[in-house]
Amino acid sequence: MFNLSDLKKTRVYQEILEEVQAEVQAELQVQLQAQLEAQLQAEAQLQAEAKQREKAAILRMFNVGLATEQIALFLDLPIAEVAEIIAQAQQEQAEQN
Repeated sequence: MFNLSDLKKTRVYQEILEEVQAEVQAELQVQLQAQLEAQLQAEAQLQAEAKQREKAAILRMFNVGLATEQIALFLDLPIAEVAEIIAQAQQEQAEQN
């Protein structure tokens, strides 16, 4: 009579086991990929929001009279980056008028 260990040794059992393992692995890969993509998208959104807040802070400081160098020093950013943000905002404002 067959017992469980004998059944596990059969070719049919082994083939089914391999198929099931492959299917489970494929499904896990799909799920992990979806989770990774969601995390990356959330991180990109957070970075975009932080960059937008940084830009708003730069423009507020500039509008109250701080110099580009002061803003860069205060926010620990390169002067060129601060100057570029200010120049873009001024250009956008000129285009609106």
